[in-house]
Amino acid sequence: MKNFPKKLIEIYKNSFIISRSSIVIVSSLFASVFSYLFQFLSARSLSVEEYSELVSLFSLSVIIGTIMLVFTNGTTKLVAEIKSIDYPFRLSRFFFSLMKLVLVTTFFVFIGMIFFQKQIGAYLNIQNYKLIYIFAVAVVFGNINTALGPVLQGLQRFKAFSFYNIFNAFTKFLVALIVLYFSLTVIETFWGLVISTVLSIALGAFLLKKNLKLDLKAFDKVDIETLVKYSIGSILILAGLNFLQNNDVILVKHYFDSNTAGIYASLTVIGRIIFFAASPVSIVMLPICAERYKHGGDVVKPFLVSLSISAFISLCGVFVYWLFPKLVIGILFGQKYLVAEPYLPLFGAFMFVYTLLYLFGTFFISISKFKQGSLMLVGAIIQILGIHFFHENLYQVITISIIATVISLFLFIPSLYKTIKNN
Repeated sequence: MKNFPKKLIEIYKNSFIISRSSIVIVSSLFASVFSYLFQFLSARSLSVEEYSELVSLFSLSVIIGTIMLVFTNGTTKLVAEIKSIDYPFRLSRFFFSLMKLVLVTTFFVFIGMIFFQKQIGAYLNIQNYKLIYIFAVAVVFGNINTALGPVLQGLQRFKAFSFYNIFNAFTKFLVALIVLYFSLTVIETFWGLVISTVLSIALGAFLLKKNLKLDLKAFDKVDIETLVKYSIGSILILAGLNFLQNNDVILVKHYFDSNTAGIYASLTVIGRIIFFAASPVSIVMLPICAERYKHGGDVVKPFLVSLSISAFISLCGVFVYWLFPKLVIGILFGQKYLVAEPYLPLFGAFMFVYTLLYLFGTFFISISKFKQGSLMLVGAIIQILGIHFFHENLYQVITISIIATVISLFLFIPSLYKTIKNN
């Protein structure tokens, strides 16, 4: 027993994934605190109806962002593979080629959103179309910002990656403080988010400066083709994950009244604490497994370690939600959201299963097993159809999401068993 603490320290030092996971997990917890303070302050300063608009548009931005996965999805994996080859010139050519594609794609996304703003507003029961326009501007800068983090992650600069994530969340928190102090509206909230995202882009560019050489003229066709190959393969996996986590919010906003949609929005924000607390483990695992797989190394051990850590963190969250739902909601969102209390334990179970599915998906991406991506979409389709036909109450919505996620999880198990057996 006396040597137990020393053994723990030795394991920590000798295990790359545990030590790096601890860095990302701790920083992610700080970032999550600021992210959730943004959500909690927004929920208290905005009306329940406005808050439902805020969260539903956030979910829509994730769905729209699926388009960007074609170019950013495989970035972490590719950077992990090429970071030591002809450094920093190959990396620089790839990065600036990537940004050109992101900018062009984002421009067309913006035009499409402006053209269909009335249809978007009608589906989400949003009457003020100006909100859709400002949301489109926020999506533009958000798409640019999402291209920077995966590069830092692929370089395995986990400290810089962690600081970048904390800054992202902290600036949003400042926006929420300003909105609360000056009693601003949801439209002004989105303008604040645009400004905070621009600041995050500037920070990301500064952090990457040490790894890059300015090269605006060149276009790295070879690595971009490889990126598209990786992304096309893995886009089905991440698209399925994105849909499973956001379909319910959008569908509830469409089928239920604004007050119920606002209550459900608060429920999803609280429930996702479980996922965001455990997801940093997947962030660390991906580049490590990708690099080991590239060089014929052992990928099973880091996966199993990551699975154990993620499952433990998620289960702790589920137990807290099961035992103290009223206390959690009351502290985080206040009295007007307490009607969400009966649904929180069930939503926590949904997030537990989803967290495991997310880890499975990330693992298959890291080892280039892209054919399994279609299995992820099966769950997303079941969720959409299920909620479309069965939405009498929020219990049905959450139960259908759990069933859809469990089905996707079990569909992955045969492929996972085969991979572990052959490694």
